[in-house]
Amino acid sequence: MIEILFIFLQLLFLIIFFSGPFYFLNLNSFSVLNLNFFDYFGINILINITFLLICSFFNLKILYIFYSIIFFNLFLLFKNKNLIRNKLKNFQNLKLILFFITCLISISFYLAYDPTLSWDGIEHWFWKALNYNQSGTYENLKNMPLAYYPHLGSYIWGFFWSINPINLEYLGRFFYILIFLIPFFSASYRFGEVKDEYKIIIILILIIFALDRFLLGGYQEFFLFYLFYMFSLIYYTKQSNNNLFLTILIFISSSLMIWVKQEGLFYHIILSLVYILSSRSKIVNKLIYLSCSFLIIFLMIEIRKHFHGNFSLNEEFFHSELLRYLNITILIKSIFYISIEIIKGFIKYPLWILIILFFLLDLFRDKKFIDIKYIFFILFISFIFGIYLQTNMDMRQLMPLTLDRILFHGSGFYLIYIFKKIKELTFNNFFT
Repeated sequence: MIEILFIFLQLLFLIIFFSGPFYFLNLNSFSVLNLNFFDYFGINILINITFLLICSFFNLKILYIFYSIIFFNLFLLFKNKNLIRNKLKNFQNLKLILFFITCLISISFYLAYDPTLSWDGIEHWFWKALNYNQSGTYENLKNMPLAYYPHLGSYIWGFFWSINPINLEYLGRFFYILIFLIPFFSASYRFGEVKDEYKIIIILILIIFALDRFLLGGYQEFFLFYLFYMFSLIYYTKQSNNNLFLTILIFISSSLMIWVKQEGLFYHIILSLVYILSSRSKIVNKLIYLSCSFLIIFLMIEIRKHFHGNFSLNEEFFHSELLRYLNITILIKSIFYISIEIIKGFIKYPLWILIILFFLLDLFRDKKFIDIKYIFFILFISFIFGIYLQTNMDMRQLMPLTLDRILFHGSGFYLIYIFKKIKELTFNNFFT
């Protein structure tokens, strides 16, 4: 009974922690953006994660950080209580909020019922989380297993593990459930004036398509899924409102990836290229953005060298085994094997089946080939082929263990697109 009480308390802590600051502020730069409650929630999470990343490099007490954020949010809430009261008066989506809370509680209890850590959760991420739970420092991570893996997800896991009085490890993983759910509810507002009941049905179906119990076992996949979604959300918002702060948020959502997983470094490069190639910004602004993108990579490498002595990835970029592809037969067979595993990944995560079907429909109707959704798809799938052709490991053993998770990451980028297409193909014709 006490454990159940603390599960609810943990969820309350999470919601209060990430509820500010922007939903409690009346900022002119935000008032024209037409953001919904869950958009604000997603942006608040993004800003707070950035703050936590900075804190992770310093020997700061986790409880001090936590209570500082909680009290700051409560201060903003009471300071701007009239603003909040007006927002609540105009709030018309109570059913969605209740369904969100229901999903959050249900999946959290699902995890609490079986909090078993999966292989990568133990091997790669748990020890880093334990380091922070026991007041360890960023520098101390060099003594952890697989120290060269990024630490941000483990820090946040350890952070929320530490703030609960009963100190149960799995309570820290509730954070992953929160950031998994936010994109679906945020994207659902692209249905417009469709009744909440229809939105709830579609949200539930898409969550079932995407939810993988295995990933609740300490993996960082939900984190990257969320960051891909935030990049696309802020990018689409920026198309109708050329706002400098939105550009900064786009940059943050991309840059945080390099601190989550090793492939995040390449995702950051891909998203930077996507932004440069598709943005309508001036050339000089694109050059500044590109320079900042490479600067953040340089800073990450230098920070790792300073604290841990070196920077490394799983394996070298260039090795003698690459020469095997001079044999065209081996190259064709390798491409074939990768293609088969990609198709298997599409089937495992049916969001990709929807994405491909909508692609084909759009190409058939519009024949518009230069678009951000296609640019990202080409770069993302090329990256998948590239990493498995490059690896020195046995790709036929490696791909079944990893490729589907990479596809899951990228599906977050298309969530708004999926909701828009469902609205266009169904609700516009039958339910309006």
